[in-house]
Amino acid sequence: MQLIDSYYWKILLKETTDELPEFAKLEELKIKYICDKLNTKLETSPTTFNISKDPEKFIPALAFICQETEEEAESLASSAGIKNLGNSYSESLEMFDQVFDFKIFGYKSIGDLKNANSTGKDLFACFAQTDGHSISLQFIRKRRDKYSETPILALEDFSRTEAEENFLPCTIDPGRKNIYTAAIGHNSKEHQVCRCSDLERRCYTGSRRRQAYVDKLKIAKNIKDIETNIPTAKTVNLETYKKEEGNHKVEEKSRKWKPSKFVDSTLVPLAVFGDGMKQKDAVRMKKRLSGVTKILYKEIICRQKQNLAAIVDINEFRTSVTCNMCKGEGKMKPPKLSNGVKVNGILECGKPCHLLWQRDVNATKNMLDIANSIWEGQGRPIPFNRPIAVTTLKNCIQRSVNVFSKCLNKESV
Repeated sequence: MQLIDSYYWKILLKETTDELPEFAKLEELKIKYICDKLNTKLETSPTTFNISKDPEKFIPALAFICQETEEEAESLASSAGIKNLGNSYSESLEMFDQVFDFKIFGYKSIGDLKNANSTGKDLFACFAQTDGHSISLQFIRKRRDKYSETPILALEDFSRTEAEENFLPCTIDPGRKNIYTAAIGHNSKEHQVCRCSDLERRCYTGSRRRQAYVDKLKIAKNIKDIETNIPTAKTVNLETYKKEEGNHKVEEKSRKWKPSKFVDSTLVPLAVFGDGMKQKDAVRMKKRLSGVTKILYKEIICRQKQNLAAIVDINEFRTSVTCNMCKGEGKMKPPKLSNGVKVNGILECGKPCHLLWQRDVNATKNMLDIANSIWEGQGRPIPFNRPIAVTTLKNCIQRSVNVFSKCLNKESV
């Protein structure tokens, strides 16, 4: 800056100049050469008035300055011994390491730069930007999943006393038709079962507002009255209507089972989440919702990070096809209607239970029994364990025996 103010600028303004400073006398010929070249490129002196009046007259001088700056930078690079080492990433890192000091960023050596991806540090992108006064280096930071820092728990991490004193165990069975079916275990006998169907989800997400808008359009076109006044099979005949109403009253009087009231709890929910729908959100089914299981799972994990809930995974093997009462003594089959059609959503247990089970409810109650068995130290119950392939094991043993016998025969020969 001292050289520019006391010498360069005064020459361009054609004023009397001072003597060159001591540090610049070695480059006196070069400085005079640059100043003479600039004077030939300048038509007028670079004052504020001239630059604002005719800026195009100073373009040749600015181009000359840029050219000299680039040549000076190339000469400095060649004098420092910096060469283009190649196009590979490691060779580019070595080239940048010769110019910049990466120790200020926490990289002790070139090895730390090359192994940054495996050590968890930011990866250098071999890219630099400058505005002529400062320079910025670009690093690539590994994308961190907001759920990756959440601790992964298992059923074996809890004991029976911990699960009863500090948590409220509840099993969740995700599905398609029903978003989830949950069984809350207030004790070993009473299980509170709740679910959220696809229709309820539409109500929560505002589909009712869409239906109200459609109803307004129907009323405007006089379609709503036509739809509501269409007679059905039950109301077209008065005698049929009275008969159906009487049947419903008889069924209500003969009903013995009554659902228990809702029980509130101050304990932290422990969600035992079934893994039957994991990695299946992208698999679409006709007229069925997809992608909700992942959203539900992530929402519970967010609650876990806020210490409002805890979540563990459980294997759903044979939980929906094993009777919760007899634990597999009776064979479960879908019941048949009078016309021969099977009802797949309901299973009927054979001897000795003769009970009808809804698949999801049966699965949630079985998952709760599995969790209680593991917490008591008894492990997973036998009806819910995967069978060992005995025939495959026998074949492997037989093959190893044959190979061993062949080796013995070769050695004896």
